Amino acid sequence: MRYFGIKQKILGFFLPALGFISLNLQAELITSQSDGKWGDKSTWDSSSIPKLGDQIIINHHVEVHGKKEIGHSPKTVDAEAAIIIQDTGKLELKKSSTLLSRGGVFVHGSLVLAENTDFQINAEGAGDEISYPLCLSPTKEGLGKLILRGRKNQLAKISSVPLNRAFITDGHRVKKQQGGSFYRFPVKGGSIDAEYAHFYGLGNDKEPAWQYSQKDGMVLRILHSLFEKSGRIEPRALAKIKLNIEYTKWQDSLPLSEKDVGRAKALFRTSAKAGSDCTIRFCDFDELVSLSMCFGYSIEDSIFRKGIVRYQGKWHEGDLKSFERNLVRWPEKYSKGGIRLAYGETFKDCIFIQDYQSHNNPHFMHVAGKTGIAKLSGCIFWFTGPNDFSFGPEGDGPMTGSADYGSVEDNKFIIEKCIMMPNSLGPNKARNLSANLTSGIFGTTNSTVILKRNTAFSSGSGGVCIGETNPTVKGALTYVKSNLFVGSEKYDGIKVHDFHLGVKGAVRAQDCDYNVGYRLRKGSNYVQGKTGKGYNDLKLVGDLDIGKHDIDDIDPVFVDPFRTPYTWSSSLKGDGTMVDAMNQMMPTGTRKVQDLLNYLREGFRPQNQKLKNAGDPEDGSPDVGAVDL
Repeated sequence: MRYFGIKQKILGFFLPALGFISLNLQAELITSQSDGKWGDKSTWDSSSIPKLGDQIIINHHVEVHGKKEIGHSPKTVDAEAAIIIQDTGKLELKKSSTLLSRGGVFVHGSLVLAENTDFQINAEGAGDEISYPLCLSPTKEGLGKLILRGRKNQLAKISSVPLNRAFITDGHRVKKQQGGSFYRFPVKGGSIDAEYAHFYGLGNDKEPAWQYSQKDGMVLRILHSLFEKSGRIEPRALAKIKLNIEYTKWQDSLPLSEKDVGRAKALFRTSAKAGSDCTIRFCDFDELVSLSMCFGYSIEDSIFRKGIVRYQGKWHEGDLKSFERNLVRWPEKYSKGGIRLAYGETFKDCIFIQDYQSHNNPHFMHVAGKTGIAKLSGCIFWFTGPNDFSFGPEGDGPMTGSADYGSVEDNKFIIEKCIMMPNSLGPNKARNLSANLTSGIFGTTNSTVILKRNTAFSSGSGGVCIGETNPTVKGALTYVKSNLFVGSEKYDGIKVHDFHLGVKGAVRAQDCDYNVGYRLRKGSNYVQGKTGKGYNDLKLVGDLDIGKHDIDDIDPVFVDPFRTPYTWSSSLKGDGTMVDAMNQMMPTGTRKVQDLLNYLREGFRPQNQKLKNAGDPEDGSPDVGAVDL
């Protein structure tokens, strides 16, 4: 088994845990013989200090001071190693030092970087197609570790020169496959423990910036760090792990191709086995993120600048522990995208934004998979486009699908205290729809939907919609109460609308009540003096007096319904753009997603006292709408 080529005056030797290594007859191989400094002759067996063109094996604790170079720029695809750190070895870059490696690095022990250091993997002397790996390949439990200990403004840096010609990986034995591609055999358990680290220019279209193979008990920790001009992070295998990534930013990441996305690749992909403990907090991702096998993941207070995708199926499912106070924004590139909420999980206090001008039917969310109670609580939905296309405003908010198993008694989808903001046209313009409270697709057959205390700008086809693409079955919509629906100056708003495929009894009159409407059309189910306005084409059975306790034609008198992330940016002396609004928040700025949530909610706080305690008496007569008076 060949791991790398080394040139020396002997033909070969056996290295423990690595197997036989073939050697050539020119460059010098130097091995540590004691703990010490790189620049001390006594540290090395040949009594000569390693230099450019040499290759080294480290069996001891070796410290780097100042600037050092090593390696001979191999031109082979399997990236011959310039440095091997054995399981007894530790290579440590002391404060303000630099080590340039012209070749790959195998870490069976540990590699440690202090503050203001730069470990540079340099492929300038290799062919254009050659990239060098930093392999975290433990041969003993708890080893194969990369440890970075920078400080604020003095980061510990791993860099590639040229850009994107080095990568961090989990294996070091390479096999050529049919068709010419290469496969690097994984070694489980290699880990990164980083504080104030800078990962610069790692990965490319063939190799992830960091690929790791999971092992039960492994710990991955990245705090206050930056991934810049780098590629994907990809896990392999599944295990019970502990992962903690906080206050970390991805900046100028390599863009994903359509082919990447088609293969379910992403800038960052969650992956863990049931029983794991994984935390992502105050992070900022600038490319698409995938929630896949997200067992034990708590994702909070983070920014997803190009959205999140969550595919359906057993190979992608997982029990998400929490998803709270996140800003998820889909730009033009992913304008057909949207996140999936699984039954049994909750999205709480999040902001979902579709940010583009190209079409008027943003798809925010699909609700399907697993079993139990799915819940949207305190979330805000906003479409930044004008929604002014000639065929009318559209916008699919939560698209309700079926659970994987269980009955309507087991599975519920609850939407409460959410705000469907007016789109970029503002609250008073026709076609101001961002999204429906529920999409008319409404394909569930084994769950019930509950909507309470929401605020929805519902001009055009907005509001609660059923029966568009799929028949909405009997009893699917079981509770629509204490909600506030607002139309435009054209009095075009809707509360509940059947596009035509809802069956008889899909909605019952007694389940739609105590709602408030402003600037609504009457709707086909309206009977003056008996029903509320805004119920349209519903196939009611029995009681026909729907919304009998509704209050209509009441201006809620919002504090400021023109508030958006743009105005928040301007209020903080920013430039009034989406990019600046995201930059105001941690980890780039000092604000939090919660601060933007509070700002927007305050704008949609009603001041008309007629909404106070006007909600469903059986639910405690709450104030109507998403925000209390």
